Formats: sequence, structure tokens, C-alpha cells
Amino acid sequence: MDSILNIILTLAISLLLLVISIEDNNSMNIKDKYLIIGFSISLVVMPILRSLNLLGDNYPNSKSQFLGSITGFTLMLLIALIGQLLLGIPALGHGDLKLTFLGGSWLGVRGVLLAISIAFISSGLIQTMNLILGRFRPKQAIPFAQYLSLGILSVWILGTDFIINTWFALWQV
Repeated sequence: MDSILNIILTLAISLLLLVISIEDNNSMNIKDKYLIIGFSISLVVMPILRSLNLLGDNYPNSKSQFLGSITGFTLMLLIALIGQLLLGIPALGHGDLKLTFLGGSWLGVRGVLLAISIAFISSGLIQTMNLILGRFRPKQAIPFAQYLSLGILSVWILGTDFIINTWFALWQV
């Protein structure tokens, strides 16, 4: 039963993150209705499944979900404020902050921190290539939800322990 629920939750989250990424890519905006659907999954469905012992140990508990949301949002808000001060333009949009808050509610503290890291690393690599190829100008706004979605989905599917262990093994730490 756990594997069927895992597949259903993974499909729901994947579809939601895909829709959010497309929306952000097309309009640089994330509609609240998508975030409400995501919060319904994390704050209603997951606790119910957990209380019925239908959710495995791989999922964060309610405390970790809450702390993950607060931690992710706070970190991204600090990055946004520092970016605004240094660059003089918005470094992150409100949708990015809200999506990180949502990601924290799915992944917990460790997971959302790892998802943010994956988002910034992947964004940095792709935007550096775009800059070299002349497809991107410095200080040009980019939709960031696709990178956050990549980070969130990577952590959801692979798990924090696997990603961290693989990273350390890659660098032989």
C-alpha cells in the first residue's frame, strides 16, 4: 500500500510542479491556486495518511513539515533581501518564496535546504551557459520556479540521504 501511495503522491507533486514551472516560465508568476493544491496535499492528505499508518518513514512528520516551510521561506527571504540590496533589483519573486514554503511542507528542513541548494546550483550552471552563449544578459529576470521544482522533485524522489551520500562520495569527502 505504501508504494502505491508513494506513486500517487509523486505523480501529483510532479504534475503540480510541472504546471507551476510552465506558469512561471510563461508569466513570471505563480498562481495561488496551484500552491493551495500543494498545501492541501502536504497539510491535509499526508497527515491523514500518517495517522492511518499508511505513510512510510521516508516522509517528514508534521513538526518537520512546519519547520521546513519556515526555514525554506526564511532563507529565501534573506537571499531575496540581500540580492535586492546588492543588485538593486529583485533577486527572487514572491512566487519563489511561496514555492519554497510549499517545498518545505513536503520535504521537511533537511529536504528543503537541499532542494534550495540544487535549485541554485542548477540555475547557476544553466544561466552561466546562457550568458556565454549570449542568450542571457546580466541582471535579466529569469523564472526560478523550474529550478526550485527540479530541486524539490529530486529530493522527493531520491531522498535527502541518497543525494547527500552521493555528493560526498563524488567529492570523496
